[in-house]
Amino acid sequence: MSATQPPPPDLLTDVREIVAVHSAKGGVGKSTTAANLACAFSRMGMTVGLLDADIHGPSIAHMLGSSASPEMVPGREQVRPLERHGVRYLSLANVAPSDAPIIWRGPMVAGALNQLLEIVDWGGLDLLLVDMPPGTGDAVLGLGQRVALSGVIVVTTPEALSLSDTRRGIQAFGALQVPILGLVENMSAFVCDCGETAAIFGEGGGAATAESVGIPFLGRIPIDPTVVEAGDAGTPICEARPDGTAARAFESAGRAALAQLALHGRAGGGTFDFDWEERRSDSWRGEPPGPPSGAPKEGDPGTPVSVWQVSDDVLGIQWGDGGTTYHRAWELRTACPCAACVDEWTRTKLPSLESVPRDVRPLTIRSVGRYALQPAWSDGHRTGIFTFRELRRGAGVIEP
Repeated sequence: MSATQPPPPDLLTDVREIVAVHSAKGGVGKSTTAANLACAFSRMGMTVGLLDADIHGPSIAHMLGSSASPEMVPGREQVRPLERHGVRYLSLANVAPSDAPIIWRGPMVAGALNQLLEIVDWGGLDLLLVDMPPGTGDAVLGLGQRVALSGVIVVTTPEALSLSDTRRGIQAFGALQVPILGLVENMSAFVCDCGETAAIFGEGGGAATAESVGIPFLGRIPIDPTVVEAGDAGTPICEARPDGTAARAFESAGRAALAQLALHGRAGGGTFDFDWEERRSDSWRGEPPGPPSGAPKEGDPGTPVSVWQVSDDVLGIQWGDGGTTYHRAWELRTACPCAACVDEWTRTKLPSLESVPRDVRPLTIRSVGRYALQPAWSDGHRTGIFTFRELRRGAGVIEP
């Protein structure tokens, strides 16, 4: 099978998106990033799975707090994933003897990865994250041949050696024609309690590398001892301290990755996709249209059943419990939570929002899977997504 041959279509058919988390060099915090991104996505309302494919150093079971053995699916040669913190997961540590050394050659690693992909009944997932082994060996090639990857998130640290290896990893996935969703710079800087920062491993290397190879820069993760402590305790920092600096940084990087996934056309479900129309400002259509084909059934208060343009500058959303919210364009645009609009560590609004014109309008509204909407704005902004949970909680909401 060639590197670019389409993978078999019968594997992971209930998984909408498969995203690899990769680093070309070990010790950069790839597994920590994968675990925290999974928790952040779950908190956004997504149904998330995490497969620990780091065969030689499986650590996801430890980070998520359980190395229990999975249960078999009755009547099938598959197992159910374990679930912790809203994340379905499986690691080799859940199926291999505790503390047993794993000394395998390349073909055995690829074979083990194939088995892990085949034996798990994930159920329906919005997103499956795959924590890859470091390097550019057989596991990368095997995964790219076995499943249709929606994209890859690359993890690095700021120092020059890590960045050099990172470029090779990016080229490896490029050869497999897998979209690079972007680069996360881990261990970016130490944040003192006094508010000062110290770039221990250098500064700006991740952003510069992303720019030099033409991929998005997803964000910086600070050096924070509580990240390690939380992972060792089996509760990733995004779950243990979701309002802390590190958790906000992981969430920001995750949002940026989801925006890129949507821009690549892989995360769009199409249920609520429509173009915005110019209308008279006093034209108001308060009653929602009928639910579009494929819309969720009524009953879930956090999921829309109808999304429509109410007037020239108002978006309407009818929710599964019958409630309706209205969101004005300018208020919604300036509530954008992406890293271009808010500081990725403090979540304070950036000065760029002060220049958003009052007459800003969406050009299009697009579904992002089953969990968010992504407007394309008339001021050129494209990277912000609004989860259904945020919209229901009042992002850009107005009283009619």
